[in-house]
Amino acid sequence: MGKFKHEDHYFNTDTHCHHRYIELLKEARIWNNAGQYWLGREAEILAEQLLNGNTSAATKIVRTEQHIRETRRLL
Repeated sequence: MGKFKHEDHYFNTDTHCHHRYIELLKEARIWNNAGQYWLGREAEILAEQLLNGNTSAATKIVRTEQHIRETRRLL
């Protein structure tokens, strides 16, 4: 059997990216619970990019102007 080398995920060394990843997951949950599924999906996409190693996704923000939709929720 071959020996496998364990490599740490870059979240272990880059705490900013890890913190942003958790923020994006929280944002996605909040947007989805508010009925703004398009915004939730945008946050999920950025979180997936961070998880896959794209560190530039940490500085991107979810643009809300084009995705806000009317909901049936009463205020």
